[in-house]
Amino acid sequence: MKMGTESSAARVYRVGVPPVPQPHLPYTIDVCWSFTRQFQDRQFPRLNDDLISEVTSVAFREETEVLNEQLRKQGNKQLLSCIDGLKTMGGTLLHELTHTHLGGDTRDLPEGECYSWKCVVAAKSVRNADSFAMLGIALELWSRNYMVNEDGTFEKFE
Repeated sequence: MKMGTESSAARVYRVGVPPVPQPHLPYTIDVCWSFTRQFQDRQFPRLNDDLISEVTSVAFREETEVLNEQLRKQGNKQLLSCIDGLKTMGGTLLHELTHTHLGGDTRDLPEGECYSWKCVVAAKSVRNADSFAMLGIALELWSRNYMVNEDGTFEKFE
């Protein structure tokens, strides 16, 4: 996904251009087809009891650990946790909306790298767009009586 102030019809994507928010221009959000396809292939999941059950399963945790091992071998620091499995298209749109002037002019901090729970917790930045997306997920879990742990796992509470 990309967000910016230029017309989406003639957009050329360059990092840092424009270098500062331009509040006098309307914002656009372009949703890349391959990104949308990832959600479509999963029938556009919703953060509900079914998705929570899937993400808390032993199979999901094992798959996540295998993926994290592959990421480590590639030198990738974007390691995943259970809460990352709860991302939806709605959370992605929330992330993108926080980049707008009215949404807070947030950035992806560290630059272009912080899209997982573990990174958000380590960055501790209210200027990072995914901090808001992850907060949205955590608050939805809280409303369902789940407590999110620092490592991105979560557990039911009474």
